[in-house]
Amino acid sequence: MHYCDMGDDETYYHYDAETCVYKGGVWANYKTNFDNILNGMLTLFILSTMEGWPDYMYLFIDADESGPIKNA
Repeated sequence: MHYCDMGDDETYYHYDAETCVYKGGVWANYKTNFDNILNGMLTLFILSTMEGWPDYMYLFIDADESGPIKNA
């Protein structure tokens, strides 16, 4: 659930961590993730209440180990 944050509100696809840092970005993690128990429970709560779940669904669809891939 990582992405390249370049300061503007756009997700840069096909950037891995090294390329992101090289181009001046920050390799960040979304707030909704499953990295630990608390974040996982918060993510499941958000999805179970169905409040804004389509936005998070697309984040999970794009997730990849090397960085987000659009409509993967």
